[in-house]
Amino acid sequence: MLALSSNSSETMCDNAHGANVHNDETKKDCESIAASSVYSDTPCLSSTNKYVVILMGLPASGKSTVAGHLINFLGINCSTETLRCKTFNAGDYRRKASALELASNPSDDVFNPKNSEKKDKFARLAFSDALQSLNNDSCDLALFDATNSTTKRREYLFNEINSFNTNSNARYTITPLVFDVTCTNKSMIRYNIHRKAYNNDYADKVYDAAIKDFTKRLQQYQSQYVPYTVSEFRSYDNYEQLEKLQLSNGSFYFHVGNAGRDQPSNQLEFTPHVSGETAKVVHSIDYFTSHYYMMYGRIYLTKVHEFFSIPRVISANKFNWPKTKEHMHRLMLLHRIVDRSFVKSLDDFVNVSTIISYSN
Repeated sequence: MLALSSNSSETMCDNAHGANVHNDETKKDCESIAASSVYSDTPCLSSTNKYVVILMGLPASGKSTVAGHLINFLGINCSTETLRCKTFNAGDYRRKASALELASNPSDDVFNPKNSEKKDKFARLAFSDALQSLNNDSCDLALFDATNSTTKRREYLFNEINSFNTNSNARYTITPLVFDVTCTNKSMIRYNIHRKAYNNDYADKVYDAAIKDFTKRLQQYQSQYVPYTVSEFRSYDNYEQLEKLQLSNGSFYFHVGNAGRDQPSNQLEFTPHVSGETAKVVHSIDYFTSHYYMMYGRIYLTKVHEFFSIPRVISANKFNWPKTKEHMHRLMLLHRIVDRSFVKSLDDFVNVSTIISYSN
């Protein structure tokens, strides 16, 4: 294999003309990158290449937000703008199946490690639909949004992809792309947990109960999380067979940490027969992670700063004291729940988890 540990891809074309970027500042950043990049108008896809982005990361790390930004970027990058992308969120499948009940009875809590099979059921439904959409040619890149926190889960995902690729009736070859999102900054974690109180899981729950429940969920996921390694990937069924049949383009790991403020620990390992189209997709995502902070992360961090800025809160609500009081209560709750020991345990955990082992 041809291995490449990369922090940037200097020839990516980030073309923002006509793009639906989310604000003027991001658009200027994209246009600035485009001006210093090499433009290519060659379509990035052949008729046989498909991709699955396998997201990894704890709840409140920013997975879904980064995933949305990735789809936005691929759509405005001239090397990948022909990609048809679709997201498959395991949580959405769970919410459709039944309304979430706060864990008044711990034995029925779907997020309890003892009930991992319940979570796996919804994840498998989502992943099955992702593969089906690729096989039906209704999309080119399926983004599987879930924590994917255990080796058992990832073994299932990779073996499903390998079975797909070795099926004699398969019309396409699917390349898995592992994308890890981490967050250890206490302000970001608090802000992300705050935002979770407003998602569909807690639509009918009061703020305090939602925050406490979600924090418990985060700790339960943390207790199960196992870091990803390439040796793990190579242990899955059919890996050597895929190599011999030239059905593997390589193994690819991408990372965004703390809204792009951390240096990405991307690892790109290509096979000698990797397709040119796949190389374009991989390098585009590599470029995205290396420039994430400039394009998207700093806008998010501005929102985090504004949320925790007491003078700004008071100024914005100077004629609405009840609203100011409510905001201050929420800040105190977040600081109390996500305390120093909580953040330290998470920091120690993520520092270990993001050490990706590449053994030849």
